[in-house]
Amino acid sequence: MPFHLLVAYYVVDHAFVNNTKLSKMDDKKLWTHFIWVVLVFLAFTFDVFLSNPLGILLLILSIGVTVTLDMGRKKLSNHLIEIIAFFIFLFFTLLGKSYLSRSFVTIEFPGIFWGCLPQPWASRIF
Repeated sequence: MPFHLLVAYYVVDHAFVNNTKLSKMDDKKLWTHFIWVVLVFLAFTFDVFLSNPLGILLLILSIGVTVTLDMGRKKLSNHLIEIIAFFIFLFFTLLGKSYLSRSFVTIEFPGIFWGCLPQPWASRIF
């Protein structure tokens, strides 16, 4: 199964950013983060999502949900945000499954990325 959107979210909010500090960032750094959000989602989905209406809708929703959740970190706990994000992006991934399986970004690539990302829950278990 292609997990492009779910992995893109985790790359955006975990790979190069300390997501616990997003609520404390000044506006300039937050806008830089939002540009990063757009670029990462485009990198994972540009070849299949930009060529059809449902793909464009999923791309816009993914970017919008990520930005909204990042702004929501000021009011909601980080754990709740991560749980909400996981289920939303899993749902979006399921909606775009038929498109993402034909992507230049192979199904295995997000899986490899998934293994390289720091898992937010791992520090609480081990």
